[in-house]
Amino acid sequence: MAMSIYNEKNYLFNTDTLDTFQRMYDKNSERWKAEKSVFKDTLDKYDEFIYEVAKLLHELGYSSALECSLLISYLIDSGALSNDFIFMSKSPDPKKEISYKLGTSIVKGSGCCRNYANMHKDIFEVLQLPSDNFYCYQGLILKTGFNKPANHVINLISHEENIYGIDLYNGNRLYHFSKPLVMSEVSTKTNRKLLYKPYYEITIGESDLENIKRRLKRFQDYSERGIINPFVYEDEIKYDAKRKINDSYDTLYDFHQKTKTLKREISHDIRRVYK
Repeated sequence: MAMSIYNEKNYLFNTDTLDTFQRMYDKNSERWKAEKSVFKDTLDKYDEFIYEVAKLLHELGYSSALECSLLISYLIDSGALSNDFIFMSKSPDPKKEISYKLGTSIVKGSGCCRNYANMHKDIFEVLQLPSDNFYCYQGLILKTGFNKPANHVINLISHEENIYGIDLYNGNRLYHFSKPLVMSEVSTKTNRKLLYKPYYEITIGESDLENIKRRLKRFQDYSERGIINPFVYEDEIKYDAKRKINDSYDTLYDFHQKTKTLKREISHDIRRVYK
C-alpha cells in the first residue's frame, strides 16, 4: 500500500508533498479573507467578548495555566459563554461557522474540539498565557494513525517545567509527551495516546517544515522530563476547579446577563449570513 501524504515518514522528509498542504493553505486563506470582510463587526464583537471572559477568569481566580484551562472548559460546558446560557457539545456544520475564529460557534451555542481549542487559545492570548493548538490523530495510532489525517485538536499549555496537552472537549483529559510525535494520557484509569499531525499547521499557516522540525526537538526534550502525579491532577486540581465553578453560579449568571446582548448579536450575525 502506498504511503499516505499524511504520513509523517513521508512529508517530514519528502518536500514534494508540501505542495498539497500549501494548496490547502491557499484555499483556507481565500475563505478567511472573505470572512474577515463579511464578519468584520462580528469579529470585533467576539474580541470584546473574549476580553470580558478574561476579566471573569481574573475574578474567579486561578493558580496556574492548568487550572485556568479547566475553568474555561467548565465555563463553556455551563453555557455561560453561549447565547442562551445553553451549550450543546456537538460538531457544528463547518459550512455555517466562521472558520477564521472558530470560538464564535461556542457563542452561538454548540461546539466540538476545534471550537473549544480555538476559544481557549483566544482567551489565553488576552491573558498573556502561552498556548498552542496541537493537531493530532485520535484512534488506533500504530495500526492506522500514521496514514490518517488529523481528526482532533487539543491545547498545549505550560505547567511546572513541562508542556502538557489538555483536551477540553473530552472531559479535560491530560496528556504528556512520551515521544516527539506521541502524547500519552496522564491518568489512573486509562492510557490513551494521540499522534501529532504537524502537517495541519502548514494548511492553516501556523508553521512551516523547518519550524515543525525544531518543534519536534523541543517535544523530545519535554518527553524526558518528569510529569504531574495523576492523582494530584484528578483528585485535587480538577476537583478544585469544578467546585469553584459550581460555587460561582451567581457570578456566572451575572456575567451572562452582562454579555447577553453582545452574545446575541454575534449569534445573530452568523445566522444571518449562514441561514
